[in-house]
Amino acid sequence: MGEHAHTIDDEGAPERFDREFLGKGYAIPGAPADNPRMVPRLIPGMAEARALYLSTSAVDAPGRYRLFTAQETTEERCPHCQRKQSVIPARMQPGCCTQCMSWLGVSTNSNAENKVGEETRNWQQWVVNIIGELRCASATTGLLPWEQLANGLALCSEIAGSSKQLAALAGVSKQLLSSWQSRKQVPSFERTLELCYVLDLSPLLLMSGNREALKEALQSGGAHRRPRTRRQTLRPLDREQALALIRAVLDGQEIPMGVRQLERRLGLGARTLIYHFPQECALITAQYQAYRAEQTRQRREQSCSEVRQVTLALYAEGINPSAKHVASKLSDAGMMRTSEGLNSWHSARRELGIEP
Repeated sequence: MGEHAHTIDDEGAPERFDREFLGKGYAIPGAPADNPRMVPRLIPGMAEARALYLSTSAVDAPGRYRLFTAQETTEERCPHCQRKQSVIPARMQPGCCTQCMSWLGVSTNSNAENKVGEETRNWQQWVVNIIGELRCASATTGLLPWEQLANGLALCSEIAGSSKQLAALAGVSKQLLSSWQSRKQVPSFERTLELCYVLDLSPLLLMSGNREALKEALQSGGAHRRPRTRRQTLRPLDREQALALIRAVLDGQEIPMGVRQLERRLGLGARTLIYHFPQECALITAQYQAYRAEQTRQRREQSCSEVRQVTLALYAEGINPSAKHVASKLSDAGMMRTSEGLNSWHSARRELGIEP
């Protein structure tokens, strides 16, 4: 886990951050009772927007708040489950991991260096502006046409001369760019932001398909930025430490995780643990697969239960529990597009005598 952070020395910034994102003053939800001023080292949810809210006030001096940089927010992993933080998670608790919901606080008394490079500051400020732009567009027009990204990339390739030239300009491989254009793969939100940042394009402009505007942006001299680097520092294998962590996971003292997650937590390269501890890794894999299967089963049961309860509640209110009405009341309307959700809905309607 990276230890670079920046501090906030703007007297009004912490209060604005608490009011707009936490809503409870300095007592951050989830913070230890004996140190309520601990702040999250990874900011969940709209990670970039939250971590970058105070970026313009960052200074290399001690301050009340220590906020890790946006680069770490998207590239670093939770120290507990070793999974990357979601930019837009399905569930959120301020200051907690978006995957396992563990607290991510770090004391302000730590001796981490508070240095943020100019390049990182520029990236942070750009992301803040772009997320604000996307939020305003979404509030005005509804769902954004993300499926048009592939068309926008194809248009950019034509303007640049070829997919190879655009890939070189964007700092990605030609194969990856081609898979995005052909819709064989969908770029993550983070990769989309990085691509647009390098090309100095707005995601909205890329989705718009405005050829003239794209041509002007791509052909403007000196507007392109260097691709953002992704570096990983590997550590030498400590057999005792690795075995202790493996045993803790197998004994239930740690949350179940895959072998690669264990390797990331230990700072090891891929397949290092499999090479040195093949039997233990086989047990870890079997345990993790069972854990994921149980999580999937529980989610399906909860979804089916919610569909049934909503169907019965609508009928009790005298409203026809059609698929549209039920979907509008669910916490996730996508439940009605799954076979389990539809089966639960039909079962509830048969129970009410609406269907034979």
